[in-house]
Amino acid sequence: PGEYVLQGFDVMMYYMNVLRNHGFNFQLKLPTIKHTGLQTSFDYYQVSPESGFENRNIYLLKYLNYKLVKVN
Repeated sequence: PGEYVLQGFDVMMYYMNVLRNHGFNFQLKLPTIKHTGLQTSFDYYQVSPESGFENRNIYLLKYLNYKLVKVN
């Protein structure tokens, strides 16, 4: 599998489950739905009432010897 397979799987599983459980207005529930996937975690918060949502859980990666490595 390619290097983005697990990340793509996590994103798809998160959003499909949220859509199934909360319907088309799921964005209103994002701050209450936390999820840890195989490679990616989701913990959204709204910066301000006029803005969208940001994910607090991010993974920083760098290339080291031609491979992606997680940065602490």
